[in-house]
Amino acid sequence: MEWTASELLFYGGIAGAAGSLLLGVVCLCVVQIRLVRLKARLDEEYGKEER
Repeated sequence: MEWTASELLFYGGIAGAAGSLLLGVVCLCVVQIRLVRLKARLDEEYGKEER
């Protein structure tokens, strides 16, 4: 199957957007895990935060 340049751009754009979305979700998960660990360490060293 021969793909034209416009088809390659279209499907390549969809693949790029899907890859970016997947990478964004992975980065968000990593940031959340690091935030939980940081908060746990700060609570251990300085005690619970008073509100």
